[in-house]
Amino acid sequence: MKAKIVVDMDSRAFEDAPASELGRILRNIMFGVELWGEVRTVLKDSDGMTVGTFWIE
Repeated sequence: MKAKIVVDMDSRAFEDAPASELGRILRNIMFGVELWGEVRTVLKDSDGMTVGTFWIE
């Protein structure tokens, strides 16, 4: 079994503080897995743009 995360960091939300924005997205994945048992989700940046996917295979 593997967990896969793909994030395109070319959006405007990553311009000023890319590490902070990526951390926010990774925390959202963590909460989704721990609290709701998510095994697949679309990732959104702080502007609401789709920037990637997370899934367990």
